[in-house]
This record gives sequence, C-alpha cells and structure tokens, in this order.
Amino acid sequence: MRRCHTRTPSTLDIADKIRDSSTARAEIQLAPGEYEINIYPLSEIIPNQKLKNLGAVIPQLQVPAIIEATVGKNAADPKAAKALITFLQGPAIDQALKNFGMEK
Repeated sequence: MRRCHTRTPSTLDIADKIRDSSTARAEIQLAPGEYEINIYPLSEIIPNQKLKNLGAVIPQLQVPAIIEATVGKNAADPKAAKALITFLQGPAIDQALKNFGMEK
C-alpha cells in the first residue's frame, strides 16, 4: 500500500495567514498588498497561454504524481497491453514528457 503525503497550510505554518477563496466562483477583489496564488502542475501551465510559470514551488509543496499501469484480467490483447506499457517506460516518450514539464 502506498501513502501519499500532502502538505497543508497548517504544515507550512501559514494556515492563520491565508483565506480560502476556493469556493468563490466570481472574481475576488484583492486589497493593496494582497496576492492570490494558484499552484498548478507544470504540465497544465506550459500549454495554457493565460498562465505564467513563475518557477518551482518550495520543496514542501512538491508532491510527485505516481502513475501506474497494469493489464486487466479481461484485456482483449494482454500481449499488446504489455507492449504498450513497455513502450511508455522506455526512452521514446522522454522528450514529450520534458516538453510538458514532466519526467519519469
């Protein structure tokens, strides 16, 4: 069993300094000196022209996404499924991953 550890505002000692506006569906007015920050995976920032990558977030907020592949017991072609998994694990997709800010 794998556990995923996420960092929360309380872990970073900023919980009392932030205001949750995630349920608001309208533009939120910010007072002078206030800032809004949205953290997206780099793969979402690169293709979206409305977003600007300001650099990596602090290590405490970096949580890797682990993607696993399996062949289902009812797969129509298990050999082809295994071949696809092997292909995705190989170097052929490395540049495409890099282009979207990802790595193996």
